Amino acid sequence: MQIPCGKLNLLITVDQPGRFKCPPLSDLEQEMEETPDTTEKRIAFIAQGNLDPERASQLLNKIFNAKDYLIVLRAYPAPQQYIDGLYKIFCNLPHGAPISQRCFRALRKAGGETGLLPTGYDFSFPLEKQDTLPRASGGFSDVWKAKGPTGAIFALKILHVTQRDNIRDIKKRFCKEVLIAKLVDNENVLAIEGVQMTDEPKFCIVSEWMEHGDMHTYLKGNESADRVELLLGVVRGLNYLHSIEVVHGDLKSSNVLIDSGGNPRLTDFGLSSVTRNDISANASTPNGGGTIRWRAPELFELSTKAKDEGKAKLARPTKKSDTYSLAMVVIEIFTGRHPFHPHRDEQVIVLLSKGSRPGRPDHQQFTPQMWSLTRKCWKKDPKKRPDIPKVLENLEPGAERANRKNLWTLWNPFSS
Repeated sequence: MQIPCGKLNLLITVDQPGRFKCPPLSDLEQEMEETPDTTEKRIAFIAQGNLDPERASQLLNKIFNAKDYLIVLRAYPAPQQYIDGLYKIFCNLPHGAPISQRCFRALRKAGGETGLLPTGYDFSFPLEKQDTLPRASGGFSDVWKAKGPTGAIFALKILHVTQRDNIRDIKKRFCKEVLIAKLVDNENVLAIEGVQMTDEPKFCIVSEWMEHGDMHTYLKGNESADRVELLLGVVRGLNYLHSIEVVHGDLKSSNVLIDSGGNPRLTDFGLSSVTRNDISANASTPNGGGTIRWRAPELFELSTKAKDEGKAKLARPTKKSDTYSLAMVVIEIFTGRHPFHPHRDEQVIVLLSKGSRPGRPDHQQFTPQMWSLTRKCWKKDPKKRPDIPKVLENLEPGAERANRKNLWTLWNPFSS
């Protein structure tokens, strides 16, 4: 069966149920010459994926500047092919080139519009849960220990989603945010192996299993652990994320896993927004991403845009709110306890409303300089908090940014 490709004269062929086959590049080139250049044609070219960097750059620049881009994309009959082609082009573009970054942003936008990911993200191998209960449960997910067909052990994170939720919107946010998680390349950030999505609905993230668990659990069983090195690892990982324009949004010890070498690995970055819900304006406890004890004061407020539109949405996490959360992680590292221990959450809300902060940790590795830096990081005014590169410089004076590998120096899934 064949169907028209938007307003194109060419037809897209149904290769198999749910799968479309785009026209050959030669036919597209001829069509481009014979009729006016349109956004539909550019998208059809990109869907092929077999373009040299110069041609790809020309097309992508035109697509990005087209006012009808998203309108055309929504109507395009083969969005999966477009995303796969865009991903292939992205992986073959010159590393560090501005067009690479624009291409990646286009990928995230396309994922957010279509609720689709590149085909290579699908973790198609069956996984068998190893326990009757999850190993860990959080505000928006459960984590299971699972075994693959070859005996390899993975962490299977299943997001809390019900039929009452707006599944379509959650899927779009999931695809937009999880895209980066497979591409990160830093020793203090955990990349995912892939994702599994079903119609139940179920959104699952598959990653390497970390036997030592999260940092909070690890510190309980390792009193002699080098706390300064753990802190440096967390800051390096956060510095890397910020260097590639990624806000973590839910930084806390339970989202820092410890690998077999005792190194901290940041996880769950960006995912706090996936199940983020609107709230009533008079809600006493926010149900957006993150946890009260680690959330910056400004994230308890309604966003400026929401106020202008008469809606009730929490302000979104920023790099500066990550800095605040880092200060609370510092408290965890050097006390072995959650911030504001032993107060309950409702008591913490009252303390925060009064501008209270945790007390100084009593640990031999915690220096006066660290205390001064921590207090700067949790200032109420976000503008007065230091940026993460500045925090790293204070903790590690003169250190080179060897850990800040550029996002665009990536493993290429299309390479031979």
